[in-house]
Amino acid sequence: MAFRVDRMVGCILIAMCAACAPQQGEQSRAASDEWRLQNIEARFLEFQESQKEREAQLQTRVQDLDGQLSAVRQELNDTKTKAGELQAETAALKEALRARLVAAGEAPLADVPKAAPKPVPAASATAKAAPEKMTASAKKAAPQKKVAEKAAPKAAEPEAKAPAPAPAPVPASAPAMAAAPAAEKPSAAETVVVGDASGGPEKLYEEGVTLVRAGDVEKGRKLLDQFIGDNPNHTLVPNALYWMGETYYHEKRYAQAVLTFKEVVRRFPKHDKAAASMLKTGFSYEKLGDKSNARFYLQTLVEDYPSSSPAEMARKRLASL
Repeated sequence: MAFRVDRMVGCILIAMCAACAPQQGEQSRAASDEWRLQNIEARFLEFQESQKEREAQLQTRVQDLDGQLSAVRQELNDTKTKAGELQAETAALKEALRARLVAAGEAPLADVPKAAPKPVPAASATAKAAPEKMTASAKKAAPQKKVAEKAAPKAAEPEAKAPAPAPAPVPASAPAMAAAPAAEKPSAAETVVVGDASGGPEKLYEEGVTLVRAGDVEKGRKLLDQFIGDNPNHTLVPNALYWMGETYYHEKRYAQAVLTFKEVVRRFPKHDKAAASMLKTGFSYEKLGDKSNARFYLQTLVEDYPSSSPAEMARKRLASL
């Protein structure tokens, strides 16, 4: 009997445990699901926070890169500007270097600018053309003179003792032209040397100078260059070189003008055109933007040719540099 009771009690307990087991399992699963959900939410929140931080960092980095890019662009623009300035300066230095190379071996004085060219009076052309014209006039006058001498005896028949008639007068132009070379005295800045009576090389020189003064610098330069090539030892070579320099200056080819004017001073430092060439060298350097060399040559001109008219012009220009 007692055994049965114990058996019944055990069955009851087993039944009660079996009834409680499902409830505990459900509660455990619910708690587990809730924990997992909370864990997922916490991790998602952490992910969101990390994303925000990364976005902020990326935004900051983008701003930094934008700033660096702007700085690089500014530096590039500055570099381009400096490059342009350097190119211009290099071009000026090249021109100055070319000029100095030509003057290599000469004293600084040799680099003299040009004195303001004193226009050669038109009479100089007449003076050089005079011998040729005079010769032609004399030739024409000779026959007239012979005719007059032959006619003289016949005219003397009415008056047996009448003095022999004067020879036929030579045209007035001949004496005037013959006297022209002696009457014309070249200025200090333009020494004119008259050659033989036929004009010769002087005529070629005068034609070249006349064309240059008339503005036809290219043709004038060709004639002057021909004159120098045909007559390298002629006394007018310094003048011809000076006027060739003027043609380059007129064409704004200042670097070539510097070379030509310097050649005048280098080869003929004591010639009247040396001071004029030194003055023009200074002017040419000023046109090239090289004020340092311009001041140097103008100052040298003032010191070495103080009483020349180009020196006076140099003083005025130095005051404005």
